[in-house]
Amino acid sequence: MGSTQLGITINDAEAAKIETFLKALKGRKPAVTYPELPESTAKTPKPDAKL
Repeated sequence: MGSTQLGITINDAEAAKIETFLKALKGRKPAVTYPELPESTAKTPKPDAKL
């Protein structure tokens, strides 16, 4: 992951430190409430394919 995202090499000792840090984190994930979207109809605009 370090090489893919950061372009660096992480050795085993560094990976162990990261793992220790992540295991030390406490807390709850916040609840995520997604909006309820209306149903599509014939009048619903279609996505624009311009990327």
